[in-house]
Amino acid sequence: MVAEGAGMFAITVPGFSLANTFDSRQSLMWRRVFTIDGECYIVVHRDKFCKVSQVKDRILVSGSEEDFYDVWFNYFDMSVDYTVLDKECKAMCYPVARASRCVYGVHMLNLDPVESMLTQLLWWRCDATRARDRLRLICDLAGTHKKRSYPGVGQVEVAFIPTLEELNSNQKLLNDILGPIATNRVISLFEFIESHQGLLNASEHFNILDIRDWLIESGFYTERQIARILRDSYGFREQLCAPKRIERDILRWSDESTAIEWSNSASSKLGLNVAYAGMLVQTMVGV
Repeated sequence: MVAEGAGMFAITVPGFSLANTFDSRQSLMWRRVFTIDGECYIVVHRDKFCKVSQVKDRILVSGSEEDFYDVWFNYFDMSVDYTVLDKECKAMCYPVARASRCVYGVHMLNLDPVESMLTQLLWWRCDATRARDRLRLICDLAGTHKKRSYPGVGQVEVAFIPTLEELNSNQKLLNDILGPIATNRVISLFEFIESHQGLLNASEHFNILDIRDWLIESGFYTERQIARILRDSYGFREQLCAPKRIERDILRWSDESTAIEWSNSASSKLGLNVAYAGMLVQTMVGV
């Protein structure tokens, strides 16, 4: 890892693909840009944004070393060795094993909670293009704007994901785009998540009983809904993340006959990070 010239930081990350992570569509806030030096990405996270590019295993991030370790190291989940996860996925049932070969290098992103919830709610309502357009509309009208120039790219303007205060002051806008029930759910869940720091961290593996207790405490789910979430194995964090659940498709190819058996088998191999396997398959099939 080394600082490269003015305003650039480079780090070698084996088994990380920016292109495949972009294609996994966890975040609708990324922007792919083509320059004379190749493709790069404008990545937005909370009140920060940067230009990121890749040469083989080398990741180049605009900004200082301090910015990188304070923001982007955790955002890209670089503390986790995904080459190990990839090997474990290759030993699983056919769809996961095939996906791990085809879309090698996907990292789970530590998204902002509001972005995560808005992304999933928009995914449920429309296709990728319309979801991205609607999220940008929300950001344009309710979020903070910033501009910055990058060599080879020019001036870039971004609108950040609104904060809780900005969401509260723009509830009519959210009602028009998401509907009143979804709007109230976003704001209420964000307040709950703020009091449980680390709940959405991609690298955190929670005990199933902790997840159940959080769901009960949140007050947003019935006992039947909690049972379904636990049965589907994805837990609370993954229920709020953009990747769509595809467990039924995986079950068709697995040796286990029920979702609970699949969950137990996958959890023993992936350390409860079952959503990672689902995201690989989703990326490969373009769900």
